[in-house]
Amino acid sequence: MNAGKHQSNQSPEKLLLDNPLEPGTIDFTVEQGSLVAEILEHTSDGVFMLDYEWRFIYMNAHARDLVSTGANLIGRVVWDEFPAAHNLLFWDEYHRTMEERVPSQFSAHYPEPLNAWFEVHSYPTHRGISVFFRDITKRRAEEERLRLLEQAISSAPMGISIAEYKSVHECPIIYVNPAFEDLTGYSLQEVIGSDCRFLQGSELMQSGRGELQLAIAQHRPAKVVLRNYKKSGRRFFNEVHLSPVFDQHGNVSHIVGIQNDVTEYLETKARLARQAEYDSLTGLANRYLLTDRLKEALETAEIRGTQVAVVIFDLDNFKHMNDRLGHIEADRLLIQIAKRLNSVAEPGDTVGRLGGDEFALILVNWSDSARLHKQLERLLQEIRKPIRCGNQELIVTGSAGVATYPQDARDVEPLLQMADLSMYWIKRCGKNSFRLYSPELRFNDNEPLDVAVGFRKALANGEFELYYQPRVDTQTKRILGFEALIRWQHPQRGFLLPAQFIRIAEDTGLIHEIGSWALQHALEQNAAWRMAGLEPVVMSVNVSPAQIRDPDFPAFVEEALRATGLPASSLELELTESILIDNADLADSTLRALKQLGVRIAIDDFGAGCSGLHYLSSFPVDTIKVDHFFIRDIATNKTAAIICRSVLKLGQSLGLFTVAEGVETQDQVSLLRRWRCSELQGFMFAKPMQSEDAGRALANM
Repeated sequence: MNAGKHQSNQSPEKLLLDNPLEPGTIDFTVEQGSLVAEILEHTSDGVFMLDYEWRFIYMNAHARDLVSTGANLIGRVVWDEFPAAHNLLFWDEYHRTMEERVPSQFSAHYPEPLNAWFEVHSYPTHRGISVFFRDITKRRAEEERLRLLEQAISSAPMGISIAEYKSVHECPIIYVNPAFEDLTGYSLQEVIGSDCRFLQGSELMQSGRGELQLAIAQHRPAKVVLRNYKKSGRRFFNEVHLSPVFDQHGNVSHIVGIQNDVTEYLETKARLARQAEYDSLTGLANRYLLTDRLKEALETAEIRGTQVAVVIFDLDNFKHMNDRLGHIEADRLLIQIAKRLNSVAEPGDTVGRLGGDEFALILVNWSDSARLHKQLERLLQEIRKPIRCGNQELIVTGSAGVATYPQDARDVEPLLQMADLSMYWIKRCGKNSFRLYSPELRFNDNEPLDVAVGFRKALANGEFELYYQPRVDTQTKRILGFEALIRWQHPQRGFLLPAQFIRIAEDTGLIHEIGSWALQHALEQNAAWRMAGLEPVVMSVNVSPAQIRDPDFPAFVEEALRATGLPASSLELELTESILIDNADLADSTLRALKQLGVRIAIDDFGAGCSGLHYLSSFPVDTIKVDHFFIRDIATNKTAAIICRSVLKLGQSLGLFTVAEGVETQDQVSLLRRWRCSELQGFMFAKPMQSEDAGRALANM
């Protein structure tokens, strides 16, 4: 294809006269050419012409501004000035127009330094091609924004509807997204033109509906929850957000609605609200609701000048019934007890469950002590009626403590504490009866009832603390582990050792809770030491019978280890021989589950029980801890020395670790080292100490 002679200085008028578009274009007069040239110079599009050698022979002002920052490119080759175009659509389309003599229309992006999108029209001319183009970068960005917006609306998980606003009472739907279709069961075609309130069905008097209408009338957003109906007829709770859309004149043109099915959320919220106030097993008021009801009862009594009785009721010997019946039947028993307590309640009374086998009643319909006594006697009689549990018929009894307003106290907590105190008194004096509070109960030094009552609050108040006693290697004296030992900083009685409150924990049924607390905190402390870069040690924690009886205990241990990031081998659980004797079947399955986790098992106070040898062969034990009774006299009593040495040899023969407890003298240490006892524990090395001191001892090892 031959190129014409290059003319770099021709005027636009001359170019247009010499180079009309082909084919069939009109030949311009000079005046017409001048007019067209003027139009081209002032058009908003960029215009340039290329000859057959791809040289610029014309550029209008806008073209110079768009692609050459005002520079005149006349006479220069387009591909030299714009080398990146070789690999872009510009090259293909310009060549098609030039070679095939056909117009072309396309959009393309040119990279830096232009970094812009262009809409391009190219036409063949006698001298080459003419190109009309415009910068559409902003338009493309706006189109992309609108595309993303449309995609976001279409893929949004909540239902979205758009309605045309004609009046407050006329808002026909013009669009719904797929989530709206899924939510309601209606397709887009079915709802187009429908009023946006059609989902309300016949329930047009809902309070939320009025709020929406008012918001639409006032041209403001609103959010309400409405009862709506799906196409299937099923009702659901719809959380509706409405927002007005304004046109350029500030008038409402459309209403955008966002719908969200909150049925499950509201049902869950209602269920949780009930769980927050009601006991899940019996359906009775829980401690929170009971306390709230007691506050209301006291306020009412103060206004009316009436009396209120608070009753704390506890089943007698429930721990043994629970062990005998098992958890499922014991729970069924508690449900029946709850029904019986409800049956003696009068209008206005409240019955609640505080936890375990402990219940509480708020009695408000009595005016004298005789009537109160009669209601309490009726309560105990109802409880004593035979109860069918599985294939058994049981006679159950209970003990009740009572405190009254305004005689004993005028506030909630003192009344509950006095009733609790009275209940413990009756339990220790024979059970199966009730007792009204009297001041002397609190100050009976031989019966530490205040300790029993306070135990319930100690865990919540952070009064318990773990102390740690090291276990050392017999040969090197290096610390290999710690035994975690619980202490109670009682607000009135001061520092209490386990012997002073463990029985109370068992009586109140809280031993499981305190045991779980101790295990969790001991693991957290061990993990903290490891995080601080201290030597890894084994943490030994005592286990209660209640924990061994709990089928979920291995899962609790596994989760506690996972939460702290500790290996199972860093935990050793200590249990006494009596636990194994009293809970043989449950202990076997629980211990084997724990062993599968990799947790170590130790028999504490070995030798103090009556069946140690049998259980060593029956259970997956790793360690025996020789009771301090056998250690105490080994340096001065030959018989004690023989027994201790025999126990150690037995453990060694079975491949078990052996730990001597209560080591206090160097003579004991020498003998135990000679007898190859694995580890030593006692005052000879350290008393139980707080975590900070234990950490320092480990760091200084």
